[in-house]
Amino acid sequence: MMDRILLLKFKPNSCNVHWWEYRPGNLYEYWNKVILLQHGLLDSSHAWTMNLKNQSLAYILADNDYDVWLGNSRGSTYSKKHQRFDSSQAEFWDFTWQEMSNYDFPATIQYILSITKVERLTYVGFSQGSLIAMTALDAFPELQQYINLFVAFGPVGYFASVEGAFLPLAQNYKMLQFMMRYLTNGEILPSNDILKFLGKYVCGLDPYLCMSVINSIAGNDGSNTNLTRLPLIISHSPAGTSIKNLVHFSQMINSGQLQKFDYGARLNRQVYGQSKPPEYTLQNFNVPTVIYHGGNDFLCTKKNVERLMRKINKTVISINYIRNYNHLGYFWSTDAVNVIYFSLLKLLQNY
Repeated sequence: MMDRILLLKFKPNSCNVHWWEYRPGNLYEYWNKVILLQHGLLDSSHAWTMNLKNQSLAYILADNDYDVWLGNSRGSTYSKKHQRFDSSQAEFWDFTWQEMSNYDFPATIQYILSITKVERLTYVGFSQGSLIAMTALDAFPELQQYINLFVAFGPVGYFASVEGAFLPLAQNYKMLQFMMRYLTNGEILPSNDILKFLGKYVCGLDPYLCMSVINSIAGNDGSNTNLTRLPLIISHSPAGTSIKNLVHFSQMINSGQLQKFDYGARLNRQVYGQSKPPEYTLQNFNVPTVIYHGGNDFLCTKKNVERLMRKINKTVISINYIRNYNHLGYFWSTDAVNVIYFSLLKLLQNY
């Protein structure tokens, strides 16, 4: 398990940093409305603050008196600390979203509740952030009592159909496995000086070129992205993950199943007691759920959402289809404040 995961606690005009270590003497304001925002694959907590202040969900929630916490998944820019391993070691990168679900999600929820002294919180997950919550709440149903509402932006898990540049990468995932074993320490696409250079100069000079690359993966953004923000966005994203995590997603795309990591028949028997990786059924998932998905989303496609709905339909209180949104539109789009956030604020008043 990762030893220290960074959490950011937002309130109007300020931000506290938490490393899961409560230091005596710190003073906290205990608010009743606590909300955790969890980013997606290859991203960080910056995802929720990239637009202008009046267009970014973290700031909007804080300005409406919510106690806002921003999670940072293990292996992302701000979560590279471990009790035993350094991030330069391959052992550090031996994880996928499965470990985030098994260990990080439960520990994060318990930590926030212990600090805020509330009984329940609202969870907002984007893409991988929704996946780790759904699978954790299914595997550990005792955690469901602590979540009053689950909001899923572009939820992934079932890949009945995938479009764009990620599909051929997934179909050739053995190349990723080769990289993991022989060419790198297991980290991929971290935020670094090269990305900062690309963000500042390439995306600054030709934002349309940058968007064409991004759209090939996420889908057409419908011209909703503020292109003047691209240099800032690219300087922080991608924010890194493990190659093993990308392999895991690739396995799921190829199998079409919501499953644990596939080590191969022999190792699967050692790890899971069976030749094939176990699947998540989501039959224990029972949390009020709100789903947002876009018509231009290459990863969270309509077919994928329909398959997910067949698993958790009894818990879904609202499903919102946004025709011109791609996989990043939920927080990159300048009109998200009108299309999503204002109505979400009204909904949150009931929880």
